Amino acid sequence: MIELKLPKLPDRTPTKMTIEILPELADALQQYANAYEEVYGTREAVSDLIPYMLSAFIKSDGAFAQMAKGTTQTRSVDAATSSDREFLAVEEFARVARGSRRTIDRYRRDRPIGFPKEYDLGRGSVSQPRFRVCDVLRWVETRALW
Repeated sequence: MIELKLPKLPDRTPTKMTIEILPELADALQQYANAYEEVYGTREAVSDLIPYMLSAFIKSDGAFAQMAKGTTQTRSVDAATSSDREFLAVEEFARVARGSRRTIDRYRRDRPIGFPKEYDLGRGSVSQPRFRVCDVLRWVETRALW
């Protein structure tokens, strides 16, 4: 069979969806359409902008991209690699929380309510900050509601 460089085109038949939104969101979408017109000089209907807004949102969601590829694990499974030790290092904490080391260090400094207690498992003057796996997982789950 002959293979062309260009693969077969996917189905491009649009799918119509109807949603109901709160008045505040409707106002915000209209304000966005107004800002779009101001920036680009072209008036576009909110209904024409929404598919592109949703597409941009989905493309920017790294966790969803991993799930779509089938390469993600749940946060609990991520932490399970360390659960036999019961403690996580700061880098492992950041990975489980899907954040950066810098973000976790900021939380460590600011100590927000509910942030996991830090344990120093170092010897002498060598600091080895660690966090209990169960505390980290509990904190991550509460953050999912933010």
